[in-house]
Amino acid sequence: MNLLPSDTALGTLYLVETYEFYDRPLLFSCRNGAEQFFLVLLIEEASALDRWLLVPVSRARLLDVRAGEEDLASAFSWSESGRVWVLTDFRGQHPSELRNISNEEIDAAWLPEKGERLTCREHFPVPEVSRPKQRAAASGRDALDLKLFFPDLSSSGRAPMDSVGHIFSDFQHSIDALAIPAMQKGDATWKQQKKVRSSETALLIEGTFYGSFGVQITAASHGDLFGHSALSIALENLFTLVDAKADEDRLREILKPIGARAAQRYSRFLSTVAHDGVSFAVEWAAPVTKSYRTARLNSEEARAAAAFILRSELKESRQEVVVATLVGLNRRTRVFELWVEEDKRSIVGKISLQALAVASGATISERYVATVVESLEAQELLEEERRLYELIDLKPLASQEHK
Repeated sequence: MNLLPSDTALGTLYLVETYEFYDRPLLFSCRNGAEQFFLVLLIEEASALDRWLLVPVSRARLLDVRAGEEDLASAFSWSESGRVWVLTDFRGQHPSELRNISNEEIDAAWLPEKGERLTCREHFPVPEVSRPKQRAAASGRDALDLKLFFPDLSSSGRAPMDSVGHIFSDFQHSIDALAIPAMQKGDATWKQQKKVRSSETALLIEGTFYGSFGVQITAASHGDLFGHSALSIALENLFTLVDAKADEDRLREILKPIGARAAQRYSRFLSTVAHDGVSFAVEWAAPVTKSYRTARLNSEEARAAAAFILRSELKESRQEVVVATLVGLNRRTRVFELWVEEDKRSIVGKISLQALAVASGATISERYVATVVESLEAQELLEEERRLYELIDLKPLASQEHK
């Protein structure tokens, strides 16, 4: 609920609690989007205006005042910062007027009676917001704050459920994918790796906070004794990407070693964020390594970065040599099919121009030593990337065995 005009440097102020009410709140507390609290008192009421005294207070002092530990005259006679605000509301007839004055300029006639105190016994309605560094130190796990800035709901503490659900899902998928470069590749497929590692990159939402729509996030598991984990590497990759914003040269340099799958997942997260004109900020703290990073991306930067990643057609490739049976070959379309008996798999793909002459003389059902390049290509419209195979060499197995 907003009781005060929002056309001043203080921005929109939201009601926290009402302590005195007569037709409307006369004495109350409020806060802004940056979690700054104010004690507010009506000091003048006229036919054409209302004038309010706003004293910025820390959370701890506000709790003391509402509990009666400090009387109201004292609370309104000085500010911890040495400055208070006088806000004049002309009830929409003229722009509001805001003056910043020192403690010494506060008129004694404005103040409540000395000794007048509040006696609030109800639980304070705004939970304390702990920062990632505090949560990381307390839990021994990585901690993040993710803030989403919706264009029509700035600092309201509210957000569209459908949008938020997609953003959180794509954020987790980005983290999962950005940890992949840190994994042991070996003979395991990506899906096997993901199954093993997904628990190491899982994130938990612990709470929400004001100042846009913010969520407190904590790692579901601990890192090792040195603080190393797949999640910490994923977060380092994420912040490096966000810091690059929409700089195409930097993005190209960063994305090449990270790989196509991670690039596609990050691009999808950016597209989801930008779809509703959302900007975001993220803050991360690690408990053991003491890593601490912050980054922010507006919706236009997110849209531009996502578009560049999709245009870049990133591929990651690896070359392998296999002993396989030639199952099919079409010289006109340059399509081949091999059967690898050792691991019971079929390889279907294109014959490279350099291997076309050799492959044209090959015999179906014969065994060969084949050199194949496997590429993983990120695509905008597919949930999973496409695996592409190219035959670059083919030699009869018998001739290789005689060597």
